Amino acid sequence: MLMVRFLFAVALAAAPAARADWPQWRGPARDGVVPDAKLPDSWPEGFVPAKVWETTEIPSDHYGGHGSPVIAGGKVFLTLVWHRDVPTNTRILTNRIYGDMGARSTTFSPELRAKFENDRINLSPRLRGKALDDWIKEWMETNMDDKQRLMLDGWIQQRFKLGKTATPLDDFDRIKPIVDKEFENVEALRAWVAEQKWTDPATAEKVLAAVPNTKVVGSDAALCFDLKDGKELWRFEAEGHAAGRVASVTPAVAGGRLYTALSTKVYCLEAGTGKVVWSAPVGTKRGIAFSPLVMDGLVIVDTGQLCALDAASGKLVWRNGDFRVGNGSPVPWKDLILCNAENGELMGLEVATGTIRWKQPGGGASTPVVSGDVCLALGKAEGHNLSAFQLSKEGAHPLWSKGFVARRYDASPIIHGGLAFHLGSNRHLCTDLRTGETKWEVERSSDLSSPLVAGERLLVYENNGGFLAMIAADPAGHRILGRAKVGALACATPALHENLAVLRTRDRIVCYDLSRAAQPNPAP
Repeated sequence: MLMVRFLFAVALAAAPAARADWPQWRGPARDGVVPDAKLPDSWPEGFVPAKVWETTEIPSDHYGGHGSPVIAGGKVFLTLVWHRDVPTNTRILTNRIYGDMGARSTTFSPELRAKFENDRINLSPRLRGKALDDWIKEWMETNMDDKQRLMLDGWIQQRFKLGKTATPLDDFDRIKPIVDKEFENVEALRAWVAEQKWTDPATAEKVLAAVPNTKVVGSDAALCFDLKDGKELWRFEAEGHAAGRVASVTPAVAGGRLYTALSTKVYCLEAGTGKVVWSAPVGTKRGIAFSPLVMDGLVIVDTGQLCALDAASGKLVWRNGDFRVGNGSPVPWKDLILCNAENGELMGLEVATGTIRWKQPGGGASTPVVSGDVCLALGKAEGHNLSAFQLSKEGAHPLWSKGFVARRYDASPIIHGGLAFHLGSNRHLCTDLRTGETKWEVERSSDLSSPLVAGERLLVYENNGGFLAMIAADPAGHRILGRAKVGALACATPALHENLAVLRTRDRIVCYDLSRAAQPNPAP
C-alpha cells in the first residue's frame, strides 16, 4: 500500500495542471493568486464584460449550495447536491421554512426579549415612514449592543414594521421542536397545530400555509463543460439525500481525477469521462462545505470528521474526531495542513497522521492563506478576527492580530507583495504582513466571497455579487480600477483562466471575457 501511494503521488507530481488552470478551491496554490492573468489595467465606467457562454439551469443556494467552479485541462467542473421538490403525503416544516416565517436566534436577555415584544405590540400605528425608521434606530441604539445591531438590524426593523401582525417569539418557541420533523400526513400536522396554545391564534394558519405538499430530495451530481464554448461534456449523478445549502463543496482536480464530497459519499471520478474510480461513505447528513485538498497522495476531506483518504484507492488513512472543521478548508505548509476549526481555533496538523501539532486563536468558516513562512487567517475568536503567524517546525508564533465586529468572518484573506488584504466582512482592509500596520481600511459591500489577486489587481464581488470590483493592490491607498457587472452568486468565488472568468450565478454557470466589453444589441 505504501508503494502504491508513493507511485500515485509521483504520478500527481509528474502531471501538474497547466499553469493557467484553476483546479481547486482558491486556485493552483489555494491562495487566491491568479497565474498568467491577461486582464486590462482598468475597466471603464459601466463596464459589462462580453459573455462567452452560459450553461442551462443549475440550481444554487437551498437547491444547489454555493460551491465554486474549477478549471483544469480546458474543462470546467462543478459538483453539487442537486435538490428537487417532489410530491409527498408527509409534511415537514423545514429549517428553511422556519427562517422564512421570520424566526431568528438572538442573544437577548429575557428582559430585553420581553421589552422587544411589548414595544412591538404597543407601537403606535400612526408612527410611519421616516419617523418610524428613526424610532427603530433609536430603540436599537438604546437597547442593543454593536454585535446585536449588526446581526439583527434587518430582522428588528421587519418585526417593528409588521407590528401586531408579526409572529410572536413565544410561538416560534412552540414551533422549534418540530423543525425538520416528518408528520405522516396533513391531518397529523393539523392535529399538532390544534393542540398548541398559540399566543396569536393567527399562527396556526401561518404554520399550515407555510408547509408545502412537497418534500425536497437530493442527488449527488458532478458536471463537466468545455471551457471554449460551454458545451456539456459529461454529467454524473447518483442517489443522495437533501443536505441543504451547507452542501457547498468546490471540487479538486489532480492527476486526471476529480475529487469531491457530496451528500452520501466522497467521490473520485475520471476527469475526462465522469466515470467513478472509487467512492467512500460520508458519515453526516448536515451537508459539507469543506473543499478537499489533494496532498502527498492523500485526499484531505470532511466526512463529518476531518480525515485523509488514500487518493489512489479511497481507503481511510486517518481520522481526527477531536474537533469539527465546519465550512473552512485546509491549506498545505510543508508536512502540515492548516485549518480553521468551528471551536474558534486555527490548527496545524500533520498531513501523514492527522495529529494536531499546534493551535492558535482563530477558527471559523474562512480558509487560511500561506506565503513563505507566514500564515494569515481570518477567524471568529474575539480580538483575533485577522491574524498573522510566523510558521516554524516548533509551531506558529503570533505576529499580530486585529479585532473588529462583523456579521460574517467568511471571506478568505490574500497575501501579496508583503501585504495582507481582507476584502470581506463589509470592509476592505490592507495591512503590512509582518507588522500588522494598517495601510488603509474602508467600508465596502463585500461580504462572503473570497477575493483573488491578478498581478497588481485585486478582484472581489461587491453588492451581493452584482459586480466584480477591480482594486489596486497598492498600500498607498484604496483605489477602485473598475467594476464589471456580472450578477454572480455572492457566496461563490470565480475561477479565472487568463482573461476568462467562469462564475456561478443563481441558476447557471457563466463564462465572461474580462478583457472586452459586451456589444450592444442592434436596434430593431
